[in-house]
Formats: sequence, structure tokens, C-alpha cells
Amino acid sequence: RPQIDRLMKYQLLRGVRMQLHWHETPAFRFAASADQVIDPKVRANVARLKDYGLSFDLQLFPAQMKDGLTLVGENRETNFVLTHAGMLTGMEPETT
Repeated sequence: RPQIDRLMKYQLLRGVRMQLHWHETPAFRFAASADQVIDPKVRANVARLKDYGLSFDLQLFPAQMKDGLTLVGENRETNFVLTHAGMLTGMEPETT
């Protein structure tokens, strides 16, 4: 909360993004683990966004979408933005 409280002074603030996308290829990996999106601390912090009227940019690879759906389902009062159309890395099944 303290970080969001400080950011709320910026009148143009509309939402936050946390890079939760994890991929087997290290060059595509930004999160600490593939399941960080359902980490209890992340879930608690995303749940607080409704108190501020802020959206959350959901930045995940397709293999993480099931967990992303869990996060969205738990936060029906929060708007989510699916970043980069789900972070597709190619058209072949093995690239998702």
C-alpha cells in the first residue's frame, strides 16, 4: 500500500503492471517462477487495487493463462489488461 499511496498523487495513474511472464527460454523470462502469478503475496496486492480504482496489466505467456484466469476470477472488481495479446512467441504450439 505505501508504494501505491505515493503513486496516487499522479493524477494520470490508471493502473499497474508487474512482469509476471515466465518462459522456459531464459531470454523470455522475467518472473521468478512460472506460478508467481498465483503467489499469495501477488494475489493479496492485486486484490488491493480495487480500493484505488486501478487496473492491472496481466503480462503472461499462454502456458500461464490458467493461473491468470484464477487471479482475474478472484478480482472481479478490478479491470485487467491482457498485455501483448498473451505474450505469444510464435505460431507453433512449442513456442507457447
